[in-house]
Amino acid sequence: MNLQVIFGLTARRTEYLLDTEFITLPVGSYPIRVIDGNQFEIESPNGILCYLLDTVLEEKIKNRAAIIVNSNTSAINDVSY
Repeated sequence: MNLQVIFGLTARRTEYLLDTEFITLPVGSYPIRVIDGNQFEIESPNGILCYLLDTVLEEKIKNRAAIIVNSNTSAINDVSY
């Protein structure tokens, strides 16, 4: 799957919730995968891994700041929780 960022967004640099270091993802397409029940791992253009909680990703999708694209079929998926 790919995360298509329509408006820039900010993600954590580590998967730990207490981390306060962030990375900005500019407009573009990024590989994304689920790493546990409520967190996604995204690979930034320079290879740095960053993380979003499912609630944050859901908010970005609802606000049309990002969409999930299924790379196998090139179809846009509506993500609903």
